[in-house]
Amino acid sequence: MSTGTMRTGASAAARGVNPWLIAEVAATATFMEVLDTTIAAIRWIGQQVQTQASFLPHMAAFPVLALIPLAAVPLALSLRKVKLGGPAPAGH
Repeated sequence: MSTGTMRTGASAAARGVNPWLIAEVAATATFMEVLDTTIAAIRWIGQQVQTQASFLPHMAAFPVLALIPLAAVPLALSLRKVKLGGPAPAGH
């Protein structure tokens, strides 16, 4: 059968092409597309984790920075008043 006599809509088996080969090519293309999408998704998740990990130290430092002024309030209240213009204290 020459190629000129074959119809355009002829099946793969009629053209002498193994249908399992066509299925394998389609499955491989689908697998490669899924693999590319998976790699892109894993890369995006890695970027999100990196962003959150860089933000975490700032969140941990905030309570510490809030406690420092709170700890200074009792210290400031425990100081005694100093007389200005009086004689200098003798000794230590």
